Amino acid sequence: MLWQLFLGTHGTDLYLNTLTVLAAGAALWSSLQAMKKQKMILYRLLKTSWFYISLGLSFWLIAETLWLAYILFLSEPLELSTADIAWMLGYFFVFIGLYKGIKPISSILKSSGLSSRMKLAYAIPLALGALLISLALAEVPEAIKEKGLITVFIDTSYVILDLLLLTLSMEEVLIFYRSKITSGLHMFSIGLLLLAISDFTILRPLCTLLIIFEIKQ
Repeated sequence: MLWQLFLGTHGTDLYLNTLTVLAAGAALWSSLQAMKKQKMILYRLLKTSWFYISLGLSFWLIAETLWLAYILFLSEPLELSTADIAWMLGYFFVFIGLYKGIKPISSILKSSGLSSRMKLAYAIPLALGALLISLALAEVPEAIKEKGLITVFIDTSYVILDLLLLTLSMEEVLIFYRSKITSGLHMFSIGLLLLAISDFTILRPLCTLLIIFEIKQ
């Protein structure tokens, strides 16, 4: 890309990871603002969900900041670092927040036409997961020899976590589709969906910024 010609590989990594840290910080701020806005009858219901999502985004911000520090001071990240632990915790709490947001309306979905759409939210990640696993199994022995068992384990864990994030975010995208009242939540869900499928570093800050737009709705 153009900036690689001027900044080089290391400079490009610093630039993109700095953008990601800023975007993660803005997403956390937006999530905290959304949590403060929950009022009256839905206060406890939505605030609980946003509390866990905000906690998860906090760990993601810590992870991205640590990752940037590794690139800045060590030129390359470690195989297993504190950043990986923070990322795992971030996934865990975001999952809890999304689940708590979907669970209260699950009974309504069963009695509506959305139940058939939910099958799609499960079918796509399952099909994608089966494809990735089948492709990965053939490469595992060679990957372990080249990168080591720890690296392969971490990479595999991220694939599984992204598949779970893909499933939950697809559920929310389908639930809030064409809803004027919850248009912000629809944008938020799309942001998480893109984040789950974005394997390229350049897409991560853009997807995180899309999550921020939820607070604007």
